[in-house]
Amino acid sequence: MELGIGIFLITATFYFYVGLQRSLQLARKAKIKLWGEEALATILFIEKDESRPAEKRYKIQIQVEPVLGRNFVTDLTDLPKSIIHSVKVGDKMHVKFLPKNSRKVIFIRLLSID
Repeated sequence: MELGIGIFLITATFYFYVGLQRSLQLARKAKIKLWGEEALATILFIEKDESRPAEKRYKIQIQVEPVLGRNFVTDLTDLPKSIIHSVKVGDKMHVKFLPKNSRKVIFIRLLSID
């Protein structure tokens, strides 16, 4: 009986921690969407993340060109799966970032080329 309660508590703690981390990540993204500045970004490099072979994750290096301030280079890791296979080096996209912490960038949309 005590072993079952112990296993339950360990499992519940694990799921609480994982859920909390995901909630914090979503809150950070919402903050950037609400308060961030939109900028144009150019894809410099696309690399498949080999550290987790079970997950197909990609790291995309982009150069962000804000309206005010200097250009900077950062990584974008949370690109939607539907977009990953259609982008290539040199493509332009709209992103949002917080001026106080320009390392955190979120994808908004691809620049439509007509």
